[in-house]
Amino acid sequence: MVNNLVIQADLGEHRISRHIYGHFAEHLGRCIYDGIWVGEGSSIPNTRGIRRDVVEALRRIQIPNLRWPGG
Repeated sequence: MVNNLVIQADLGEHRISRHIYGHFAEHLGRCIYDGIWVGEGSSIPNTRGIRRDVVEALRRIQIPNLRWPGG
């Protein structure tokens, strides 16, 4: 006996929030420190210690949210 299942996702009545599927940043190597966080006294352009170029790059790829630390 063979069973078939057809999912018609385009016929759904409900929408899943895009905020469920975000991105996460972990403390891997220099990912956070010097990668995203440089501190307010850094010579790298930043806003409250977070690199501006990284924020702009994340805006360009339109992530709904960034979870830090990870999880």
